[in-house]
Amino acid sequence: MAVLEGRLASLEDELTTIKTRQGRQPGDLTFAIHSAFIEGTEHTGEVGDFLTTLSSENSMDWRLAKSEMARVLCLHLIDSFFTSCCAYLPVFEPWHARLHFIRANIDTLDPASQALLGIAYPSLNDYPPTEEAIEAGTRRQKACVAITRHAHDLCHRQEIALTPSVLNLEALLVKMQMAIFEELVPRKSRYLLRVSLGHFKDLQDSPPAELDTLDSVIRLGLPIFLGDAITSAYARKPPLVTTEDLAYYFQAVGLHVPDFSTDNLGVILDQHIPRLASDGFISHETLVSSTTILACWLATAQREFAVLATYRSVPEPLFVLDQIHAAVQRVQQLLVNIAYLPSGCQSDGCADLHLRFDTRLDRDVMDVTYLLHSLIVEKAAASDIAGPEENTNVLLAESHRRVRKALKLVAFYSQLYLSSHDRHMVYHLAWQLELIPNWTTLVVQRWGEMPGPASADLEVTETELDWFERGLSVAAFYHPAAEARLRELERWRRPIRSTSEA
Repeated sequence: MAVLEGRLASLEDELTTIKTRQGRQPGDLTFAIHSAFIEGTEHTGEVGDFLTTLSSENSMDWRLAKSEMARVLCLHLIDSFFTSCCAYLPVFEPWHARLHFIRANIDTLDPASQALLGIAYPSLNDYPPTEEAIEAGTRRQKACVAITRHAHDLCHRQEIALTPSVLNLEALLVKMQMAIFEELVPRKSRYLLRVSLGHFKDLQDSPPAELDTLDSVIRLGLPIFLGDAITSAYARKPPLVTTEDLAYYFQAVGLHVPDFSTDNLGVILDQHIPRLASDGFISHETLVSSTTILACWLATAQREFAVLATYRSVPEPLFVLDQIHAAVQRVQQLLVNIAYLPSGCQSDGCADLHLRFDTRLDRDVMDVTYLLHSLIVEKAAASDIAGPEENTNVLLAESHRRVRKALKLVAFYSQLYLSSHDRHMVYHLAWQLELIPNWTTLVVQRWGEMPGPASADLEVTETELDWFERGLSVAAFYHPAAEARLRELERWRRPIRSTSEA
């Protein structure tokens, strides 16, 4: 992002010297920024109501949206994305091998996400940030909504969702993942998952002569399984991938679907990661395999929550989350302390990406904690938890304890991400906290007060509150919801407690 910001600033200055092309008026100008993820037929068109905001060539929107910037902006966005941990989600795996071709042929790629990115990129390096930086999320969101809408419309116009093929399935899965990034209540993402699952089955059921290679279909099973798990959990609906589907259509995928009643994640990891990694045994393949195991355990926990939220009247803690969190920390500790570059990591420069991706999994573990807490609070408020009131109080207390521990971890990860290559991850942290509507109230509560943390170690410290504010300041650059939360935190945060009060 830093490279992109600097390039955009220089381009903005350069554009002031470019002669306005004759015959172009604001209402006639259309721009296309080609997608890095979809191949098909080029399409150009207006970007709806957002285009009407370009009222003057003197406006920042107009200058940054000029067609001369579109190509450079697209290339920088591609580079920025493919160096982030988001790019290493399984759903994007097929596109890494095509990156060189995409960059070299950016002007002639086939289907495109029609887009107009007239967005200023103020510096994120200064703290406290300027008002322009904090308010940028609103302007970015307008453009992102336009991009998403046109990509969705293009999917229908090109009948991508109607024609099963490996390429169309890859494109649908990318659209699904991008929808997951922005939805708290899955609508488009669950619809796209449903269509993708249908394609996945149809392609496997096709006669051999109609299918170039079965492997190209099978490798898409993991992102479908993971996407179904998280959308089902967020939607509180049964998983679309059934147990029968796992046994038949996903058998060749090699998923590590655990049985929580008998399997132990620590023991399973022992089989993949030696306890002593100082001998140089750890390899890229070993780390990928271990991460896949963690992801499958997390997805199974998400599926478990989805079933629990759908069918059972009494929610219960998912203690398996403790196993997953401990396993993630084990891999994190290994990667932080490893004294050599794992074999296989040299070729793609991914030495630190394993650590960044495993940290991302820990963030998703907290996600399930938030979802479960919301369900427990709702059922307690409706007196929908069976048994004596004491049972409800114990359940609520345990859930609050887990949420407060998660909030402290969010503060730590916010600080970590702000000094990393993945500063945009603070947006994901802030966005997921929207699952707990009163989280800004919880973080300012103090031990010894009612309501408040049950113990001193659960209280969010002043340093951690500083990390929250810094994280929200950067997250606001990506989405307006973070700006509102930042204002709340600034308003409700109290003066530092004196020694006598502590």
